[in-house]
Amino acid sequence: MTVDRGRVDGVEAAEDAVRKVQRLKKDLVRSKVLLSDEPPGALAKRAPELVAELKLWEEQLEDIRCDLANLLAERDRWRIAHDKLRERLDRHTLEPR
Repeated sequence: MTVDRGRVDGVEAAEDAVRKVQRLKKDLVRSKVLLSDEPPGALAKRAPELVAELKLWEEQLEDIRCDLANLLAERDRWRIAHDKLRERLDRHTLEPR
């Protein structure tokens, strides 16, 4: 049961990371369109707003990085557990009864 729960948590975490990346990508596209439509002088006036939005994107990227690091760590734990199990099975089948 805990194995199934771990897989479900891993899938949910991966899907959440994908959603975060998609949301960030949409925000970037939206901002690019808005900025390209701005007259040159207006960009200087919006500098504080743009800096705040960039900071928000940095925070979102850090969240995504942490999610991916956790997923990679979980993947590594599964690989180690799988290798240990494979080793036990191989040793068990070779040992005489």
